[in-house]
Amino acid sequence: MMLLSKKFFALPLEEKMKVLRNKKNRGYSPVLDQILDPQNQVHGDYKECFFIGIDGPKDDPNGDKPFYSPNTWPDPG
Repeated sequence: MMLLSKKFFALPLEEKMKVLRNKKNRGYSPVLDQILDPQNQVHGDYKECFFIGIDGPKDDPNGDKPFYSPNTWPDPG
C-alpha cells in the first residue's frame, strides 16, 4: 500500500485533481484545501491527503449517510 501511495502523490497535480474529494469525503485533498485550526490559521494546511473508507456498493441502503460511499480511485492506466 505504501508503494501505491508514493506513486499517487508523485503524480502531477492535474492527475490528482481528477479524483478530487467528493461530498462523501472520498478522494484527493490538495495542499491548503483544509483548515483544521481556523482560529489560528490564515491559509490551509500544508498537507495533501487521499481519503478512503470501507468500500460500500453503489446501491448501499446507507448511501445517503455521510462517509458511506464507494471509494474514488485514480485511473490505473
